[in-house]
Amino acid sequence: NSGMNRLGLRIDAGETSFRSLRDSANISSVVIMTHFADADGPSGINWQYERFQSLSFHQEQNLLTSLGNSATILRYPECVGDWARPGIMLYGSTPFEDDGNSILPIKPVMSLTSEVIARQEVNKGESVGYGCDYIATKNTVVGIVACGYGDGYPRTIAPGTYVLIGKYKAFIIGRISMDLLAIDMTGVPEEEWSKPVVMWGPDLPIEIIARAAGTISYDLMCRVNSRVPVRIVEK
Repeated sequence: NSGMNRLGLRIDAGETSFRSLRDSANISSVVIMTHFADADGPSGINWQYERFQSLSFHQEQNLLTSLGNSATILRYPECVGDWARPGIMLYGSTPFEDDGNSILPIKPVMSLTSEVIARQEVNKGESVGYGCDYIATKNTVVGIVACGYGDGYPRTIAPGTYVLIGKYKAFIIGRISMDLLAIDMTGVPEEEWSKPVVMWGPDLPIEIIARAAGTISYDLMCRVNSRVPVRIVEK
């Protein structure tokens, strides 16, 4: 525990515990691990890294360490240690709020897609969805997509969030339901209506959706429900 204050032994107890483990006949090797609290933020890692490096057991031969999460690997590669711990970057998502994926050596590998299962012709002045929050300002072609917060799509999505149908943006309207969401398909050519609806993916970064939901991309990845079919595509 070099400063995260979540798990681990405090610095003053670390050396005693290490030597006890090292000398045990039941243990073949020991890997020393710490976790950086702000590798992706302004505080950085130096304040914790220096504490970790100050421990005298670093003089031991064949000592293995594990320090680096995704942010450390990308921003402080010299401080990763022997065992790296990539997480969010395995999905091609950035751990940094201020860095776009385009400048990082990663690319998105996870998509959430569905399809339009119904359409409604909504007249100007009519409402869409629970609470009647959305009132059509024009005659609107509304597509009903088979995806909702029961699948893991965030219910707290901000107005102006969109999905992709082919290369076309279709904006979400009304509240997200448990199993469904509604989109404005008025500007999408009819020949595109049967194409997959992309909630996030390579052409619609998950970070955009996360910001619109007031959360982080990792949260959305973990929210995807077990009822959602998973298809692994190898390239």
